[in-house]
Amino acid sequence: MPPAYSHETPHSTPPINNPPRSIRATLQQLVSNVKQKKLDHKLRQKAKNPYTSPQKIADLVYVGAGVNTESKNGNTALHHASFSGNPRVIRYLLGQGANVTARNNWNWTPLHAAAAAGRANAINMLLEAGANPTARTNSKNTPEMLAISSGHVLAANVLRGDLPSYAPQDLLLSSPDTV
Repeated sequence: MPPAYSHETPHSTPPINNPPRSIRATLQQLVSNVKQKKLDHKLRQKAKNPYTSPQKIADLVYVGAGVNTESKNGNTALHHASFSGNPRVIRYLLGQGANVTARNNWNWTPLHAAAAAGRANAINMLLEAGANPTARTNSKNTPEMLAISSGHVLAANVLRGDLPSYAPQDLLLSSPDTV
């Protein structure tokens, strides 16, 4: 018996020009998920740059990027912005509800990231937003321990609440953080 369609071989299936509603819905959901993952990834990438404007972040959030979505390693945009020390982006993310206590796969919070990079300004903002200065990583390190082991004395002092006399309070408001 010849195949029903002239282009078919006996073992092929006919093409689906109009898939059933359930398959269309599944395909639309898959496309939507891919778009969402791309938006979330782009937000985290932009947050890594210490010179990214908060407007670029706001534009991504406006079109649907999630401020608390995580990378494969569990890092959020706030982890990245805290490590890069971009105070305007940190302030924006916190204002949009970014989780200041979010933990990555190594149990690092954004405060750990800021401390390891010596970002005194970011540390100050995160502490004001409720970050826990005694939170421990999987390796049992606190943010202060990370700052000290990385040689960031000012960052360790901010974490302790000890600002030396040579570090005026308004130093913590500079942008981008170069400390």
